[in-house]
Amino acid sequence: MKTPNRILAALLVALAFLFAATPATFAVLASCWHIPDNTSDLGFHMRNPQFEFGTTNTVTVYSGLQKFNNSFGTANQTGGWLVFKGANSVTWSSNALNFCLNTGQNQFWSNNFSTTIFGTNEVIQYYLYLTFDGVNGVVNTYLYGGGDAGGSQTTATQSTAQASPFTVRNRPAWLYHNGNRVINPGSDASHNNIECAVKSGYIGKDDTAASRYADNGRIYFTTDGSSPAGALGVGSGTTQIAPLTFDHRENDPSPAGNAMWWKGTISNAPTFTTIKYKISLWHSANNEEKFADYNTSTNNT
Repeated sequence: MKTPNRILAALLVALAFLFAATPATFAVLASCWHIPDNTSDLGFHMRNPQFEFGTTNTVTVYSGLQKFNNSFGTANQTGGWLVFKGANSVTWSSNALNFCLNTGQNQFWSNNFSTTIFGTNEVIQYYLYLTFDGVNGVVNTYLYGGGDAGGSQTTATQSTAQASPFTVRNRPAWLYHNGNRVINPGSDASHNNIECAVKSGYIGKDDTAASRYADNGRIYFTTDGSSPAGALGVGSGTTQIAPLTFDHRENDPSPAGNAMWWKGTISNAPTFTTIKYKISLWHSANNEEKFADYNTSTNNT
């Protein structure tokens, strides 16, 4: 006859064996992404068209998934939803994602929405909800925010995605500088001023301030030979700041709007000194800063 202590010991051994034989369960977000300006995966933008659309376009949104070779094993996506609304609406709409293709270790899904349901120059908000079968602990995953400036983020919480969705029409679409600057503008040449101009997309066809894709701009510059650095108007290290302001609009054939011109001045620049600078615009609605991206190797004077 077994004693109580021996029975207890046998139970402990059995429990230990049971837990050791049962795989550990865990929850992991999928390794997935949506980067609107990314063309390396599909050969075209993951939001197509990326910016050049008006009020009668169909906009297709793609999600990418690292299906194979994850640290946790295979991620098996079963579907999902593209969820969207206008910034002035309180109700979200959704379209089911459709399988697009497998390429290498990655898989892509997509669907679209029509811009006819949005007001002229209204900000469009959207996020993606990807569903999985739970194998290898992969849970349903939301893709949200970050967008063109820094890619996308993932969460398992819907409210997080809704609070920071991808947005269209409240971030700079593109910035064109190409060394557009004038030293000592105007009649006063004693202060060594450098005026810089940048062209950007877009301002709505109605030319209202509310329709501008950016409402803030800065010139980051250094005079000690170091590369300028900073974000959202705050320099780091020895970087100094000069503000950019909206100057005028230029007619543009794009259905997305007209071009904007912004100007700013580096005042009292030192003589016989190399000044390095970079130019940015952003919108305060999402603080997604974009830097001038055309022929910027000339940004020294």
